[in-house]
This record gives sequence, structure tokens and C-alpha cells, in this order.
Amino acid sequence: MNSHGIKWSGGNEVYLVIALAIDPHNKQLFREVFDELSDIVTDINNVTELIKCKNYSDFIIKLVEML
Repeated sequence: MNSHGIKWSGGNEVYLVIALAIDPHNKQLFREVFDELSDIVTDINNVTELIKCKNYSDFIIKLVEML
């Protein structure tokens, strides 16, 4: 999360980057997590709230509240 944005390819700015690491033997868990995250980050209001977080702990708390 970065409220100021990060320069990305093509001159774009990115405000939120999420990386997922899931055991390849548990594809169902990946699908569940991915679907939930997709629902959250496709709402600009949610993204706006997430990038306001000041640290990782606050980010996780806010993300869990959105689930």
C-alpha cells in the first residue's frame, strides 16, 4: 500500500500491490482467497480505505473487516 502511488510500467501509478503464495496442492484455498480479494479491491472505496492504512497491522485489520 502506498497512498502516494508507485511508478509502474507504462507510466501508470499503482497504489496497492498484493502478492499471493499458496500451496499448489491447495488450489481451492487459492480460489477462495483470490475471489474474496477480488471482490474487495474492485470497489474503489475499499481501495481508498486500504491505502490510508499507516502500517501492515492496520492494513490487515481493515482488510479482515472488509471480508
